[in-house]
Amino acid sequence: MPEYLLYGLVVIAQIISISIFVLIIRHARRKSHDQASTLNDVERAAPREDGPLSMTPIATFSGIVGVPWWVSVAKNNSDPELVLSQHSMRYSVQCHRSRAYEDLACVDVRTAWGTASVIFRFKGSPWTFSANMGHPERVARVLKALPATVPFTRRASVLLTSQNLAI
Repeated sequence: MPEYLLYGLVVIAQIISISIFVLIIRHARRKSHDQASTLNDVERAAPREDGPLSMTPIATFSGIVGVPWWVSVAKNNSDPELVLSQHSMRYSVQCHRSRAYEDLACVDVRTAWGTASVIFRFKGSPWTFSANMGHPERVARVLKALPATVPFTRRASVLLTSQNLAI
């Protein structure tokens, strides 16, 4: 057997073993993150009359109106935040921002394989804010926490009526 063929087989075996190791680590991290997110929602999404609703998204994104929802200008998956208070919402992508609910043009929902996002579009602004909540039930909790004056798209309304939740 030629020597270069043997070296090639060794390199291929190393690549395969490293790939399997990376897949195992990703699976373990995803599983622990899902469990932590569920625990955070149970603790933090409890109904409170006087306090804000604070949910931790998997990631937050800043996009541009008119550009497809899966394209973002900036993202934050290290310390994402979405806090819904009585009169405004606070979120973070690159920095913390607060917007009144009157500034919302509409709220949309997009789901894809393994993800569910809530998308906020603002009046008079070219920017959007998206929060990947990971599961449609978590997105429905966010929608249910918003005041009735906030306009929803048809997708958001359908998701909200299809989920039977009490936050």
